[in-house]
Amino acid sequence: MQMDQARTAASPRVLARFGGALYLVIIAIGMFGEAFVRGRLIVPDDPAATAARIRAAEPLWRFHIAAELLLLVCAVVVLWVLFVLL
Repeated sequence: MQMDQARTAASPRVLARFGGALYLVIIAIGMFGEAFVRGRLIVPDDPAATAARIRAAEPLWRFHIAAELLLLVCAVVVLWVLFVLL
Protein backbone atom coordinates (compact mmCIF):
# COMPACT_ATOMS: atom_id res chain seq x y z
CA MET A 1 0.00 0.00 0.00
CA GLN A 2 2.78 2.45 0.87
CA MET A 3 4.58 1.66 -2.38
CA ASP A 4 1.52 2.70 -4.41
CA GLN A 5 1.18 5.95 -2.48
CA ALA A 6 4.85 6.74 -3.04
CA ARG A 7 4.44 6.26 -6.79
CA THR A 8 1.32 8.40 -7.07
CA ALA A 9 2.48 11.24 -4.81
CA ALA A 10 4.56 13.83 -6.61
CA SER A 11 7.98 14.52 -5.21
CA PRO A 12 8.75 17.99 -3.86
CA ARG A 13 11.33 18.51 -6.59
CA VAL A 14 8.78 17.85 -9.35
CA LEU A 15 6.27 20.19 -7.72
CA ALA A 16 8.90 22.89 -7.29
CA ARG A 17 9.91 22.66 -10.95
CA PHE A 18 6.28 22.76 -12.03
CA GLY A 19 5.71 25.85 -9.89
CA GLY A 20 8.84 27.46 -11.32
CA ALA A 21 7.69 26.78 -14.87
CA LEU A 22 4.34 28.37 -14.07
CA TYR A 23 6.16 31.41 -12.68
CA LEU A 24 7.96 31.73 -16.02
CA VAL A 25 4.61 31.57 -17.83
CA ILE A 26 3.25 34.28 -15.53
CA ILE A 27 6.28 36.48 -16.21
CA ALA A 28 6.02 36.00 -19.98
CA ILE A 29 2.31 36.83 -20.05
CA GLY A 30 2.84 39.86 -17.85
CA MET A 31 5.64 41.18 -20.03
CA PHE A 32 3.54 40.65 -23.15
CA GLY A 33 0.64 42.55 -21.64
CA GLU A 34 2.71 45.48 -20.46
CA ALA A 35 5.00 45.82 -23.46
CA PHE A 36 2.83 44.99 -26.43
CA VAL A 37 -0.77 45.59 -25.44
CA ARG A 38 -1.02 48.35 -22.88
CA GLY A 39 1.82 50.32 -24.41
CA ARG A 40 0.16 50.32 -27.83
CA LEU A 41 -3.47 50.74 -26.86
CA ILE A 42 -3.70 52.90 -23.75
CA VAL A 43 -3.26 56.66 -24.08
CA PRO A 44 -2.71 58.38 -20.72
CA ASP A 45 -5.25 61.08 -19.87
CA ASP A 46 -7.24 60.52 -23.08
CA PRO A 47 -10.03 57.94 -22.69
CA ALA A 48 -11.50 58.70 -26.13
CA ALA A 49 -8.20 57.92 -27.87
CA THR A 50 -7.80 54.79 -25.77
CA ALA A 51 -11.28 53.59 -26.74
CA ALA A 52 -10.56 54.31 -30.41
CA ARG A 53 -7.33 52.32 -30.28
CA ILE A 54 -9.04 49.40 -28.54
CA ARG A 55 -11.80 49.39 -31.18
CA ALA A 56 -9.17 49.46 -33.93
CA ALA A 57 -7.26 46.51 -32.42
CA GLU A 58 -10.08 44.53 -30.87
CA PRO A 59 -8.56 41.06 -31.52
CA LEU A 60 -5.38 42.11 -29.72
CA TRP A 61 -7.41 43.39 -26.77
CA ARG A 62 -9.44 40.17 -26.60
CA PHE A 63 -6.27 38.08 -26.76
CA HIS A 64 -4.84 40.17 -23.93
CA ILE A 65 -7.92 39.53 -21.78
CA ALA A 66 -7.65 35.77 -22.43
CA ALA A 67 -3.94 35.87 -21.59
CA GLU A 68 -4.66 37.69 -18.33
CA LEU A 69 -7.21 35.02 -17.40
CA LEU A 70 -4.59 32.34 -18.11
CA LEU A 71 -2.16 34.29 -15.91
CA LEU A 72 -4.66 34.23 -13.05
CA VAL A 73 -5.23 30.49 -13.43
CA CYS A 74 -1.47 29.92 -13.37
CA ALA A 75 -1.20 32.07 -10.24
CA VAL A 76 -3.83 29.98 -8.47
CA VAL A 77 -1.99 26.78 -9.40
CA VAL A 78 1.30 28.27 -8.15
CA LEU A 79 -0.41 29.10 -4.86
CA TRP A 80 -1.61 25.50 -4.62
CA VAL A 81 1.92 24.20 -5.34
CA LEU A 82 3.34 26.45 -2.63
CA PHE A 83 0.63 25.29 -0.20
CA VAL A 84 1.50 21.65 -0.88
CA LEU A 85 5.24 22.26 -0.58
CA LEU A 86 5.11 24.39 2.54
